[in-house]
Amino acid sequence: MNHTLFYLSDWQRQTPSLAERYALEKRGDLSTLLHREILEPEFFIQLISLFQSETDLPIEQLKSFPIAVILDYLEKTHRYYFGVKLLEIEQSILNLHWRIPENELLPYLVSFFDWVRNNLVFHIQMEEEQLFPYIKELCSGLAPSSNFGILSFIENHKDTIELQISEVKKHIVRAQQSVTEIFPFCLLLKQLDEFEKDLRIHARIEDEVLIPLAVELEQGK
Repeated sequence: MNHTLFYLSDWQRQTPSLAERYALEKRGDLSTLLHREILEPEFFIQLISLFQSETDLPIEQLKSFPIAVILDYLEKTHRYYFGVKLLEIEQSILNLHWRIPENELLPYLVSFFDWVRNNLVFHIQMEEEQLFPYIKELCSGLAPSSNFGILSFIENHKDTIELQISEVKKHIVRAQQSVTEIFPFCLLLKQLDEFEKDLRIHARIEDEVLIPLAVELEQGK
C-alpha cells in the first residue's frame, strides 16, 4: 500500500455509495445520471427499486433485460469499486494513521485492506477474463473458444469478502469505545457498510440473474 498521507476532502466525506447515488439522484436529473453511468433506463429503474428494498429482488423483471445490459452494470460496478470505494477506504485508514498513529487497530486495518484489495482484484479478474467473455460468446451465437463451463466456474469461485468486512466492522465498533478520535472510525464504518451492501447486491444480481440466464444459453447452444 502506498502510505503517502491522504487528506479527506469534503467531497470524499459526503460521496455516497453507488446504491445511494442511484436512489438520491432518482429524485434529481435522471438524464444526467444516465449520461454519467450510461445505464439502460428501464434497468436503472429496477436497480433503484432493488437498492431501496434489498430484501425483494425482482428476479423475473431483471431477467427480462438483455444479458448485455446486466453485464454492462456488473462491469461498471467493478470499475466503481477500484476507482472510488477502495480509494475512499484506503484514505480513511491513512487518515486514522495520521490522527491516532498509536492505535492498536491500525495494523489490523492495513492488513485487512490489503487482503480485501488483493482478493477483489483476483475475484474480478477471474470474472472479466473468463466468465464474462464466455457469456458474451454465448450471446453472440459463436461457438465458445474453450471448454469453460459456467457452473464449474461458480463452484470454484467463492467470495468471502463480505464476511471479512462484517468482521472488521465488529473490531471498529469495539475500538470506538477506547479512543477519543471517534469520527474517523465512524466514517470508515459508514464506508464499509456501503461497500458491503454494494457487494452483496452486485453478487445477487450476478448469482440470481446473470448466471441462470447464461446457463440457459449454454445448455441451449
